[in-house]
Amino acid sequence: MKSIFLMVCVVMALFIAGEGRAQGSNAQISIQGVLRDGQGVIVPNGPQSIKFKLFTAESGGTALWEEEATVSVKGGIYSHLMGSVNPLNPILFGQTIFVGVFVDNSELLPRTELTYSPYTVHAQYAGNGAAPGSVTSFAGATLPSGWLLCNGEALSSADYPILFAVLGTKFGDGSGGINGGPSKDFNLPDLRGEFIRGLDNGKGVDANRVLGTAQGSATKAPTTPFTATAASGGQHHHTFPTRNTTWIYAEHSENNRISAAPTPVSSTGTTNTSGVGDHSHTVNINSGGDPETRPRNFSLRYIIKY
Repeated sequence: MKSIFLMVCVVMALFIAGEGRAQGSNAQISIQGVLRDGQGVIVPNGPQSIKFKLFTAESGGTALWEEEATVSVKGGIYSHLMGSVNPLNPILFGQTIFVGVFVDNSELLPRTELTYSPYTVHAQYAGNGAAPGSVTSFAGATLPSGWLLCNGEALSSADYPILFAVLGTKFGDGSGGINGGPSKDFNLPDLRGEFIRGLDNGKGVDANRVLGTAQGSATKAPTTPFTATAASGGQHHHTFPTRNTTWIYAEHSENNRISAAPTPVSSTGTTNTSGVGDHSHTVNINSGGDPETRPRNFSLRYIIKY
């Protein structure tokens, strides 16, 4: 008859994040516990086969992940790194997780909720000062470790599970963009040549915006009126020469021919046409201007933490 084991379990979440491009390949969780038999007696020293499973419920449900390992028991105490046999996907831990431990195909209840230790939180973010999905400007030529260029590149959630958990497919499903294709399932934001604007989030300055959406250029009409003045195009005349006994004609415009008096004059001189009233002139404006409206600025690269 098989023994029924009871367990007191202490769980410490420990994510050991690597520096390579692929995340999660070395993510592990340290689990320790005490095994006792049905009478509460600590089991003998030696190897013991134990199956570890992760659930989202305290009881029942389908396991999100599992692995079986042979652990060494000494004084009833065992210790194991979950993820050392079957890799863990860190994306699982964006929700409440319970650890189920099975011995001889029997689950040792109750399940234990997986919680973060202070060291875990520190280890996850220490040394980089930013959470996954954080975007910052960068002036260097070589990207720092743990950061990617915000260039719209297509990535695989298997390689970047934590970043995928943050971004999802709001910037693309991986089918397009740099290196896009069937093996990719999400895209980085493409911030090349773009300004970043804070999400309105109900303030009413830039209403109806959705997180991660692009906005085209626009020019607002001024509400403060402009004033301008122009010289009058009004009354004026033209001067033309006259000679003895000569009819002299001067045309102010095509349909307004003005003649000098026909009476001979005694000497050469000048006289004036009659005046013409206020009138307008056509002004032709050629195309011009710049391709965008912008403030003074300085170009840096936007990078995102993964």
